[in-house]
Amino acid sequence: MAYAARVIQILIASPGDVQEEREIISEVIYEWNYVNSRDRSIVLLPIRWETHASPEMGSAPQAIINKQIVDYCDMAIAVFWTRLGTPTDKAESGTAEEIARMGNVGKPVMLYFSRAKVALHTIDLIEYQRLTEFQKLTYPKGLIGNYSTLLEFRDKLRRELSIAVSGIIATDSQERSESETEDHGVTLAFAQGNPLALVAPPNVLELLKVICNDKGSIPDYTDDGAQQTSISGSTGFTFATPSSNPNFYRQVVAYAERTALRRQLGLAMSSASDQSMRDIHLDIKVRARTGQVTINPIELSFPSRRMEYTSTFGSLQFFPQQAMETPGQVTVQNIRDGEWRIEADIPVIQAQRTVYLNGFFTLAVTEDSRITFDATVYSSDALPFALSAELEVRVKPQEMSYQEILREIVSGYDEGNRPLNS
Repeated sequence: MAYAARVIQILIASPGDVQEEREIISEVIYEWNYVNSRDRSIVLLPIRWETHASPEMGSAPQAIINKQIVDYCDMAIAVFWTRLGTPTDKAESGTAEEIARMGNVGKPVMLYFSRAKVALHTIDLIEYQRLTEFQKLTYPKGLIGNYSTLLEFRDKLRRELSIAVSGIIATDSQERSESETEDHGVTLAFAQGNPLALVAPPNVLELLKVICNDKGSIPDYTDDGAQQTSISGSTGFTFATPSSNPNFYRQVVAYAERTALRRQLGLAMSSASDQSMRDIHLDIKVRARTGQVTINPIELSFPSRRMEYTSTFGSLQFFPQQAMETPGQVTVQNIRDGEWRIEADIPVIQAQRTVYLNGFFTLAVTEDSRITFDATVYSSDALPFALSAELEVRVKPQEMSYQEILREIVSGYDEGNRPLNS
């Protein structure tokens, strides 16, 4: 069945020594279309000069290619190996001119250099020297990719193409939302608690910064009920388990200080429209505007009163720390320092309803912070459009004695309650 979609034209730019890579780029683009185009109403179209340019007289060949195809493309993927290409009257080569022409108008360029092995007798040394000089000039100007095998190139391109396309769509959706008057009647919101409830506008969270004012007075923990059982291994090491953990109280205080500055949050979409919206995919870019922020930090394990293992070589304490896995339909990816990508799916939002997404993420801060959530919304009922929400986190210092912390944390943990800011 036919469907309306936006076409993103992707220029494949390279000299003539990377024909296999050019084929891989086209294949990866077609794979992206197969998986995503119908749901996101987006089609990626690979553009090559040999298939999309037509004969024309009156100008230099590169100028004709620029006019016919380069200037109409939305982004470029460029690849080099041992050659830079034929020089033009404006640049070191045709490929270099295409890269500069698109970059100068703000269009994204994904640039890759091959590190694959090559027989020295097949290399044009002058050409290779030109490429080396081009690399030296290019590296400081952007994020460059390298690969050693065709398989590595394919894997990198699959992942990074998705990120680049999402950036184009997000920018386009934001510009369209600012220029058009159409209001889809939906908003992005945050949820917390059990049962879930929306964080009230203007989306402000207050967290406690627990400060233990008498750490030096924390005593050792002793457990008279601990049983010692020696086990001798074939290697000559002697283990005994379990035994009291003397640092238990200190570890609980440290646990309290860290968990107090964490909050588990959910996402929600609210509709004020009289129309339902179906088959929704959210692609959300999360940025820390101010403060020190982490999304889905390493999970904290509550300290144990017993040592898991002791050995003749001293105490060995094991507290499992695993990467946080978000259940349900919410996935979180750390793109770079201070920036994350959250993706989620919603089957349908009924008119005048609020839908809580099936899944959570954990927010961790160390100071007052401001975080933006810029979402691109895909739906079978609308072209992609942009939504934005901002979350402000205020950190309130609170001094507590170790005894107060132990009473609140240990008793809460024993009773199955989540302490402090949970």
